[in-house]
Amino acid sequence: MNLKSRKSVDSAGPDIHEEVSVTWQKNPDKTYTKVTKITHRDRKTGIVKPMKRIEPTVEGPYVVVATAEESDTHFEYLGMNDETAYVYLKAVTPAE
Repeated sequence: MNLKSRKSVDSAGPDIHEEVSVTWQKNPDKTYTKVTKITHRDRKTGIVKPMKRIEPTVEGPYVVVATAEESDTHFEYLGMNDETAYVYLKAVTPAE
């Protein structure tokens, strides 16, 4: 069943939009690395095409800190019992 109105007009061709995905990788030395990747999605078909010419951006390492005041960035996740939990991270130089 199509939910579009009979009077609406669709454009011909793909409907491509840029999407930015941010992931965090936990390293063996208990630091985190931020990886940002850009992809294109055709919203008409749902097909996702990674940008081959644009390499993912890698930032880090980051270490976990206790409070938001001393952190540079943070991410949130759904913890035990469905509560939102935060991880606060501070950028460090690779020599540390």
